[in-house]
Amino acid sequence: MPVQPDDVAGLQGELGCSFSDEYGDLLLVAMADVSDSSRAQAAVNNNGYGERLMAQSTGGFSALEPGGAAFSGRGLTVTVTPGERASENGTESVTSDALLLVQRGDGAERRFDGEWTCGP
Repeated sequence: MPVQPDDVAGLQGELGCSFSDEYGDLLLVAMADVSDSSRAQAAVNNNGYGERLMAQSTGGFSALEPGGAAFSGRGLTVTVTPGERASENGTESVTSDALLLVQRGDGAERRFDGEWTCGP
């Protein structure tokens, strides 16, 4: 399900990234500070429930762009893997093709093709 405004309320960070699927639905929002010692936070909507996730590694915003990131939370792991193409859209944001992999603790998984956009 697409991320809802309540799902992202309270995410903290100076800069952010988001993943939108091929239909334009916003499936993940991530925020991070510039500090390399911080962890990014992310929000997804898991079957109608907002889920808060934490990056599996530190690195702040630098860990989100351009290499994507892995996030985990209660029985859920979400990995964003950007592709080769990156484009600027006339702003400070950068967009690339990407794959979003959602894995549940019971072994089920879903894949989504879309775009990973990072910037202020």
